[in-house]
Formats: sequence, C-alpha cells, structure tokens
Amino acid sequence: MPHNAPRAFSSLHVMVVEDEAIICEALCMSLEHLGVGKVTSAPNGRKALRQLGHSADHPDLILLDIYMPEMDGIEFLNALLPSQYQGAVALMSGVSIEMLDLTMRMAGDLGFRVVGAAEKPLPLEALEHFLKQV
Repeated sequence: MPHNAPRAFSSLHVMVVEDEAIICEALCMSLEHLGVGKVTSAPNGRKALRQLGHSADHPDLILLDIYMPEMDGIEFLNALLPSQYQGAVALMSGVSIEMLDLTMRMAGDLGFRVVGAAEKPLPLEALEHFLKQV
C-alpha cells in the first residue's frame, strides 16, 4: 500500500467489470495504488455475476462498464437485482456523458446506490471520488 494511501480504503473490496483488458488492468492497479484492500475483476457482466454467486465476500463497490460483450452493464444490473446487492455502483464508459447520465438514472431507479459515472479513461481523481462515496 502506498505510504500516502488513505487507510479508510484498505478495508474496501472493489470489483472492476470491464471488457478491455488493458483498461481493466490499469483500473485495478490504480485502485491498489489508492490503497484498496481487495480488488477483483471480471471481463463482462455474466462472469461478474458468476463470481458474485460463488463468493460470500461481496464488493463494497462495483466499477461497471456500460458496454461489454455477452452481458452489458445494464443487463448486469437487471440480473443483479434478485441478489439484493447492498454495495455501491460506479458507471463508466467511452460513450457520451449523456448516455452515462441516462444509465445512472436508470440504475438509481432500479434501487442501486450509484456513487457516480465517468468517461473512460478514468482519472485517478474520479476513482478516489467514487471510493470516498462508499
């Protein structure tokens, strides 16, 4: 953990759901740099659901890409509803900010605690902001 990393983040578990491997790796490394205690990842919504179903340790924050193959972010959120996930969700995408805003409202309407949305690539400041909202 970096010397200046906030201790508050060390107890957090963050799951990154992102299909682009290089972006996923960069996000995971950034989260570790910020001092997040546990970082997991999945390349799409379907695999993320499988991981969540096999673990009692649910993430405090899911960092979710909107557009992915097999199961996109919106489909993932709909499929996650029955699990009554209590953590936070932050949305990201390379699409327009308008689409992110619409998806953020939809996720909120579904009952998810959405802590924000940002265009990719996410700056470190955006990640830190999301973590502080958890």
